[in-house]
Amino acid sequence: MNPILEQTDQEKEKVSNALLGNTRLVIIQDNRRVVTPRPRPVDPTLTVKVLTRAAEIVEDGWCQDYSALDREGVEVSAEDARATRWCLHGAISRAFHELTGRTDMNSIHEATAGPVARAISPFGLSGAAYNDAPGRTQDEVTAKLREAARLEASW
Repeated sequence: MNPILEQTDQEKEKVSNALLGNTRLVIIQDNRRVVTPRPRPVDPTLTVKVLTRAAEIVEDGWCQDYSALDREGVEVSAEDARATRWCLHGAISRAFHELTGRTDMNSIHEATAGPVARAISPFGLSGAAYNDAPGRTQDEVTAKLREAARLEASW
């Protein structure tokens, strides 16, 4: 299959504005665009498990403005045994560590970025900005993580 796609202006705008999930958009000369699959850094099944577990973690304890906090409100790493509250991304890091024992967070954050972005896309915010927005609630963040897991499972 030829990856070069000739598109109308409307299609170009749609693709440009889309959250592409597991694809990447490359603009090349002559205003032609190439859409190529991005290899998934993590098995999609694991991504769903991580997002589901992250929702459970946030349900147990949530914070804003920090990756994780201990009982006294002191910042700790998301994987630290003393952590009792996590932000959206901190919960993803903690879940990945719990499920795999690994700490190479770049791969899991790359794998979860698409589904998280699709879940919060109507808000036009990053995961961190969504989590830290004034008035945001623990239940809302938990729901978006669960929605991201459902979206990834159906992707």
